[in-house]
Amino acid sequence: MNILFYCPFNFNLKSKFLNKLGGIETLNLGISKLLAEKGYKIYLSTDCKNTIKRKNLTNLPLNYVLTKNNKLKFDYIVSSNDAEIFNYYKFSRKIFWMHNTLSIEKAIRKKKFISLLRNKITAVFVSRYLMKVTSKFYLFNKKLVIPNFLSKEFEKIRINYKRKKTMERKSY
Repeated sequence: MNILFYCPFNFNLKSKFLNKLGGIETLNLGISKLLAEKGYKIYLSTDCKNTIKRKNLTNLPLNYVLTKNNKLKFDYIVSSNDAEIFNYYKFSRKIFWMHNTLSIEKAIRKKKFISLLRNKITAVFVSRYLMKVTSKFYLFNKKLVIPNFLSKEFEKIRINYKRKKTMERKSY
């Protein structure tokens, strides 16, 4: 089974600071590695320059995945916050991973609205609240809620309680 995780952010498998990535990037990378270890053929598409392969995990550049003349076929495509990828692969099952609210105005402005309407998409929400506040106009094929989780890296963050005091504004 070929699965593509489409994560349009600037990192790759060889990045030096993988432990300092944001939440969406960390989740995509963690799930990709986990599924690759289970024997699935996983492709992670990020904003990188070269293809990087590690066992069952292949890191592909965004530009390569978005060209119509590539010969890749995926059984599933999981996209984080960008529905454009669904226009390129007609016969794949499409999963749109909703981390934030997506208003109609924002979808039109970022040119995602047509992609969201035209493709039969399964929407995965990180909370029931997010599913409730998302517009019904999107006509998702299916809606699921999978509670969001954070990797172990986020549990290690120490809060600095000894901050410098903010400087008071001087009146002249």
